[in-house]
Amino acid sequence: CHTSAAVCAQASGELASLTALTILAASAAPPVAASDLVRLTSLIALQSFAVSATGSCVLCFPAEPLTSWRQLTILQLHMVSPGVPGTDDFEQRCLSVCGEHLAGCTALRCLLLDGVQLLGKAPATWQHLKQLCIRHAKQDAGFWSELPQLPCLASLEAAWVDAAVERS
Repeated sequence: CHTSAAVCAQASGELASLTALTILAASAAPPVAASDLVRLTSLIALQSFAVSATGSCVLCFPAEPLTSWRQLTILQLHMVSPGVPGTDDFEQRCLSVCGEHLAGCTALRCLLLDGVQLLGKAPATWQHLKQLCIRHAKQDAGFWSELPQLPCLASLEAAWVDAAVERS
């Protein structure tokens, strides 16, 4: 996590042309601070971004970087949490990301959310999304109803997903 914070801190300077970034947060390390992740906003050339947090290294993902990454084609958010999906303990450790925040990622082709709850609907701006993988999460029914609106979606994987059902 200390290395991750250092990379985040340098992002506004010499790493501004970075096209791929992976952050691994170990369970024994302190959480990656949201303020460190906000610094990633300047990585406007970023095409591939992955975060993997394990154990109790829960991180809060801010909206700012996601709204500025117009060239991002691959986004992988992993929150590997101890516990059983569907239990309160597991859900408290689940990372949440707002669908509106991802709307700026208009070039997105591949989205993998593992232990990440996408709040709200799938953004209509994901017209180029080809691959969607959701694991170990609870998704709103509104999210699922938007998927047929994505014309390029060719691959969908949903594993260990608790899908809320809308009632009329």
